[in-house]
Amino acid sequence: MNKLGVFVFGQHWFHLASALEAIIENQQRYQEINIYLFTSNMPLLPLDLHHRFPGNSLLGLESPEERVASFLRERIGDKVIIHHVDLTKARVGEVEAAHLLLRECLESDDIASVWNCGMNVGIAIKSHLISKTRDSQPNPMKYQSTVFNAVRTFLRLNHWADENESLREISEVWICNGRPFHERVAREICQRLNKKIRYYEIGGEGTIPKRWILHSKSPHDRTGHQEEIENLAREKGLDYEVINQWIDSRRNPRENPFYHEKDPKRSLQLTEPFIVFFSSSEDEVAAISSDWKSAWKDQINALHALMEVFESQDEYQLVVRVHPNQANKSKSDQKRWESFQTQGKTTVYSQDSLVDSYELLDRAHAVIVYQSTLGVEAAVMGKKLAFLAPTRYDKLIPSPKLEQKPEIARWLASLNSTDESILERQRVGALQWINYMASAGTPWAHIQIRESTNRTVGILKGKSLRPPITIIVITRLFLKVKEVKDWIVWMSVWKR
Repeated sequence: MNKLGVFVFGQHWFHLASALEAIIENQQRYQEINIYLFTSNMPLLPLDLHHRFPGNSLLGLESPEERVASFLRERIGDKVIIHHVDLTKARVGEVEAAHLLLRECLESDDIASVWNCGMNVGIAIKSHLISKTRDSQPNPMKYQSTVFNAVRTFLRLNHWADENESLREISEVWICNGRPFHERVAREICQRLNKKIRYYEIGGEGTIPKRWILHSKSPHDRTGHQEEIENLAREKGLDYEVINQWIDSRRNPRENPFYHEKDPKRSLQLTEPFIVFFSSSEDEVAAISSDWKSAWKDQINALHALMEVFESQDEYQLVVRVHPNQANKSKSDQKRWESFQTQGKTTVYSQDSLVDSYELLDRAHAVIVYQSTLGVEAAVMGKKLAFLAPTRYDKLIPSPKLEQKPEIARWLASLNSTDESILERQRVGALQWINYMASAGTPWAHIQIRESTNRTVGILKGKSLRPPITIIVITRLFLKVKEVKDWIVWMSVWKR
């Protein structure tokens, strides 16, 4: 019997809506659809919960997850089975096991390298800490209670998966996106159990969710996801209308919050030819998987190397554009980037600069990226391009990967010669990537989208899937109180 299991950990409304649409669309493929709502308290709760506080069930308040599950039950019938999973009860030996794994995490040079029973628990914890702190290099010693609760949550999920009878009979599991801690741990566990896994989320990368999508491979599987992009182009061709709309939207301040129009009275006073390094928000390129590791370890080290190599040659200037979103990251992350100043052959535009990144792109002789989307746009424009790390489009856009200083120097020396066939392959790959981001997925069929000036929400049976702001605020306060309580409990346990 083909049975489906859908894991829900309190996702944002658009991911919940994606799961709903995908289940209705694919219901005929399954004899049974099990929806697992992890709504009971766990030692570590998801960071972005919108509907969780003491007494909400007594008040008769239906959470978005419950509303979606009830709708599916009404729409599909008895085939849908709803499970309210209780992970509040500690297991025998849990605390001792958690202490051992915590010690391993704290003693490791990089928490992401910690494994348990063949499952990469450390990288899931690091991803959670990065999201929590907005710091690309969070110190686990400062967040021991969080790490401890993360380990306990993993142990309980792992034990539940082994003991749950309904899960044993399931052949396929759906998980949201796969990056946050709970979803990532669930993925590791399901992989251990040899379950087929698919991933539900909204299509593309737009701020307005227009489509839902169900991936056959993780969107964080670097090569697998690029194969999915190529398959779409092969099967359906390229939709140049949506591609051009996507390209135009990048230079539209109403659609791209990081775009700043240049002042027509001021032109950038830069010595040409120059090469631009576009940085990425550090926490957005960290803790994905070992397949994404850079030889430089991080962008900071890579940029130091770039500056040294540029100082040793006389042909090109280096322009560094720090991503504007860096201003929203941790103070320690910001200080790392603020340490870079204009000097010698390097001109630095900080996170606060209103410089037009697209003027830099248009005038650049070549472009270097870590994982920035501007690498795709550079390839479309026929710019020579190089990577400092594996990227989500490096197979589609074949460009040199510079992993040592001599490789940077050789690449600079090669820029005077042009191979048009390589530039064309890069352009085609970039168009495939944009085509996927702009068109992959399926439009909403059961969710109505309501857009306002400040927010886009999904409507199900006349009600918003996003809770009222009062409930969200109460939930956030509850999470803060729980965090303080967890820390107090941890300190009392640790002193023993």
